[in-house]
Amino acid sequence: MTTSFNNQYSNIEKEICHIIENNLLDYNITITDTIKEELTLHLSMVVVRTRNNTYMSISESQLASLKTHEYYAVAKSISKQVAEAFQINIDKSERYYIILYLANINILDLDFDFDYDIDDSTLKQVIDETMICIGEKLNVHFNRDSEFIKNLSLHLYPAITRLTKNEQIAFNPMQDQVIENYKLAYACSTILNEKIKKYYGLAFTNAEIAYIVLHFGIAIENRAY
Repeated sequence: MTTSFNNQYSNIEKEICHIIENNLLDYNITITDTIKEELTLHLSMVVVRTRNNTYMSISESQLASLKTHEYYAVAKSISKQVAEAFQINIDKSERYYIILYLANINILDLDFDFDYDIDDSTLKQVIDETMICIGEKLNVHFNRDSEFIKNLSLHLYPAITRLTKNEQIAFNPMQDQVIENYKLAYACSTILNEKIKKYYGLAFTNAEIAYIVLHFGIAIENRAY
């Protein structure tokens, strides 16, 4: 990854964080620093993927019920301002994901129609086994961090949907440097990938894994495990 791309990504994160903070002030909403960082990361990845033509929209079949949520207005505002700031089109479904972050809702607690969406009980099993295995092999314990588990679930739901539909992201401009610079987070992500393969018969590409590494990286950096 080039230095110019590093600077570009850093600028994306700064601009998105600024947009989020301004909207939180405007709507008088308080969230933890971790949730703000995770939401910033999520929207930064949306921008990067959209610019590289690797963004794939997610199912709205269950998330659309969140349109009546009290945070819908602020989610719509954040999405609109990010789209304008980076001159891209952002899928409307991202508004629902912003709500899930802001309200700290676990996507696994939503009522899913298994005919159209992945089985959340399987995903929960994957996450539970991953956390146990990470604790045993790496002595890193996430299992009591419900906030991180929720945020990881938010990322994994669309990622596994892409995996099962054979629509994985093939290109990630951050891939090489992320894997090189976040070795412990990469080790955690590798264990997760092993569990994904166990339950779904398929594994994530390194391009997909690199995005997951960032989530583990934030959790590791913010807490003393």
